[in-house]
Amino acid sequence: MDIMELFLKLATILTATEAFIDHDYDSVEEERSVDLSHSTDLARPARYRNCTRDTDIIDKLLNGTGYKKFRIPQDEGMSVSVEIWIQAINSIDELTNDFDMDIYITERWLDPALNFENLSPCKGNLSLNHQVLDRLWTPNSCFVNSKTAHIHTSPFKSVFLMLFPNGSVMVNYRVRVKGPCTMELSNFPLDLQRCLLIYESFNYNNQEVRMRWLEVEQPVRPMEQVVLPDFDLFKISAYRIEEPYPAGMWDELHMHIMFERRFIWYFMQAYLPTYLTIFIRQAASTTKNSSNASADDARSKRTYGYVFPVWQHHEESSAGVLHQSHRCVDVGVNDVYLLQSSRASRHWLQKDLKIGGVSENRATTSQVLSGTVPAWLQGGVAS
Repeated sequence: MDIMELFLKLATILTATEAFIDHDYDSVEEERSVDLSHSTDLARPARYRNCTRDTDIIDKLLNGTGYKKFRIPQDEGMSVSVEIWIQAINSIDELTNDFDMDIYITERWLDPALNFENLSPCKGNLSLNHQVLDRLWTPNSCFVNSKTAHIHTSPFKSVFLMLFPNGSVMVNYRVRVKGPCTMELSNFPLDLQRCLLIYESFNYNNQEVRMRWLEVEQPVRPMEQVVLPDFDLFKISAYRIEEPYPAGMWDELHMHIMFERRFIWYFMQAYLPTYLTIFIRQAASTTKNSSNASADDARSKRTYGYVFPVWQHHEESSAGVLHQSHRCVDVGVNDVYLLQSSRASRHWLQKDLKIGGVSENRATTSQVLSGTVPAWLQGGVAS
C-alpha cells in the first residue's frame, strides 16, 4: 500500500509540473507575439501606425457585415455615370458591316454600405483588382447591340477597382468590342459611314439603375489621333434615350461614331487612270477615218501597249497593300497616263476632224489656240 501511495503522489507531482511548464510556454509565446506585433508596428512609418490597412478595411466591409452583392445598395435606385476612352479603332469592314476597337470603360456609383470613413484608412482610396469586384454589387452593364465584346486578359484580367472612403466606387475595364455599322455606299467614294454602340444595364430598368453619361464635355473621346487606311474619324456623339421593354423602361447610352472616307486614293488609282484611258481611246477613234488611218491604228495600239502592261503591274502590286496615295508606283502610273493622253490629244488636234462631211476647209492648230478660227469651221483642224 505504501508503494502504491508513493506512485500516486509521484504521478500527481509530474502532472502538475507538466501543466506548469505548458502554461509557462504559452505565456512565453504570447509575450513573443505581442513583442513581434509591437516591433512590426514600430517598423511601419509613423503616419501608418494609427490607421487601418487596406486588407483590414475590406475584411470589415465584406465579412460578417451582411453585405449582399445581389441587393441594390439604395432603395431609391442607383445612379451610374459612364465615360468611354477610345484607345484604338482597329478596322472597318465593308463586307460584314462592322468595326472593331479597343476602349476603356469607366463606371462610377455610390454604395453607402462601402463607406469606411470611420475606420481611419491609411490611404485616401483603395486600389483593388477584379477578385474584390466579384464580391461587390455592379450594374451589370454591357453593349446590347455588339457582335462580340470581351475584357482583355493580357496577361491577367484588365479590370481596375477603386473604393473611396465615402463609399464611391469606380471601375475601369479594358474591352475589345465589335459593333455594327450602317454602310451607305451611294456616294462612294465621298461617303460618310455611321457606326453605333448601345451601352445599358442588362438586369436593371431605370427605376433601379439610372445610366448617365459622365457630365464632361466629351464623355466619349479618343485617347490619341485615330489613323485608319481608308477612313478618318469625322465625329463622335454621345446621348441617352429611354427605351421601352416588356419589363419597364431602360436607360440606353448611345455612342454614335462617324467616319469619312479618304477619297484621294480612289481618284489617284482608279478614277484618273480610267478617265485618261477613255480619253486616249476616244482620241484614237476620232482619227480613225483620217487619211492616215493605218498609222493612227498603229499609234493607238502602241499607246495601249504602253498603258495596259503598266496598269496590270500596278494592280498586281496593289493587291494586299494598304491604301495610300503617295506610293512611287502610283505616281509612275499616273505619269504614263498623262504622257500618253497628252500625245493622243496632240495627235487629235493635228488631224482632220471631218465635221459635216467638208474636208476642204480646214483651220490650223495655231488658229484654234489663238481663237481666230474662221466662220467656215465645218472642216477640221489641220497640222
